[in-house]
Amino acid sequence: MQERDSYVTAEKIKIVFPGIEARRQILLELFDTHNCERKLQIDINLSKSTFRKYCTVRRTVVIVLAGNNVASLRDAG
Repeated sequence: MQERDSYVTAEKIKIVFPGIEARRQILLELFDTHNCERKLQIDINLSKSTFRKYCTVRRTVVIVLAGNNVASLRDAG
């Protein structure tokens, strides 16, 4: 996806990974694997704040895949 476009949006993720639950699960598993690997790199070649950003992105993807509006959730919080 990044090779074709210069940026990735939540909408593009929804298009690439349509509403099939198995694909959603695969995407979340990829995030989990990535984040677990990155967690081991904290204070070696990754800052804690960068790791927290990775976790925030995963949570946001869960919200988007669930069909919720991220902006409305921010306003409510």
